[in-house]
Amino acid sequence: MTNDWRTQTQVQMAQTDCTGVVYHANYLNFMEMARSEAFSDFCQAHGTTARQFYSVYGFFVVHNVNIKYQRPLRFADDVCIVSRVAAIGKVQTVWHQTVYRGTGTDGELCADAQVKLAFVNKAMRPTKMPDWLRSMTTEVSI
Repeated sequence: MTNDWRTQTQVQMAQTDCTGVVYHANYLNFMEMARSEAFSDFCQAHGTTARQFYSVYGFFVVHNVNIKYQRPLRFADDVCIVSRVAAIGKVQTVWHQTVYRGTGTDGELCADAQVKLAFVNKAMRPTKMPDWLRSMTTEVSI
């Protein structure tokens, strides 16, 4: 299984400011959408749904985000978000996500981010992820 997931979307008016430029916080929304789709695909490949996973095991919360904005996205731009699990531990995952203008990575790089997630139980306490979930990447363990 590849470590890269690609998600396509298009900038909507509600995601922009009065000049038609994407508001900076909406890049985080693009990345969240892409991680959610990647996680859903991964769960399906392992015989479950994201909803079932969350109800049985727990869920992820954002612990830290480091983002560098390169170029602005604008209203009606096609967007490609590339997501990769860069590191995974017993409780934390680190995703590397890039946002491109266009339909692939040959477009302009607009944002580059590292997003650290913690896995928590329903009581919001850090907890160990299921072992099978650690197969999302083979790159680095933390």
